[in-house]
Amino acid sequence: MATATHGSAIVFPSECFDPLATLHAVQEHACTALYGVPTMFLSELELLRTGAVEYKGFEHLRTGIAAGSSIPAELMRKLHKTLNLTELTICYGMTETSPVSAMTTTDDPLVKRIETVGRLLPHVQARVVDPGDWTKVLPVGQRGELAVSGYLVMKGYWGDEKRTKEAMLTDSEGKVWMHVSDLFALSRFSASCIQRASFFANGMNVTDRR
Repeated sequence: MATATHGSAIVFPSECFDPLATLHAVQEHACTALYGVPTMFLSELELLRTGAVEYKGFEHLRTGIAAGSSIPAELMRKLHKTLNLTELTICYGMTETSPVSAMTTTDDPLVKRIETVGRLLPHVQARVVDPGDWTKVLPVGQRGELAVSGYLVMKGYWGDEKRTKEAMLTDSEGKVWMHVSDLFALSRFSASCIQRASFFANGMNVTDRR
């Protein structure tokens, strides 16, 4: 969508992920941004390390998005140094709260892009609750289960009312909360941010505007 609204181009190297095709596309089209999950970036870095892809033509890269799981600090540093992705951002979300609930910015300090998943996006609310009692909202700094509310929350699992009730809760104000099963602790930096507390199936973490 951003490519359409800002007059830029989007490059599809292949029908499915191919690290070799991706790096060649970056070189050929002088791409400025690169998207992926950590395992994709690792595959690309390995091709460069072994010399399978010549290390040139990456000087235009500067930003991109890493999502799908948490990104280790060492990998982030390698992406900064090797692929020039100094403005790489981190996104957190899930299919049920598509597309993204929280995101770091290109100018956040490196430590914030490693240890947190940034601030909530506009019109999105989040809170950390007691995993055993969803009505109990926990204070900043205390670890608990993340719940997200807003326009991005799905209506429910298709044809599965039981599962929907197990994951979603409507509060006393009529607001619907999607419980993501990931553990988080709220922290404060700038407007506020979601800090990683631990890693679950999706391997990610977030923050609330408090």
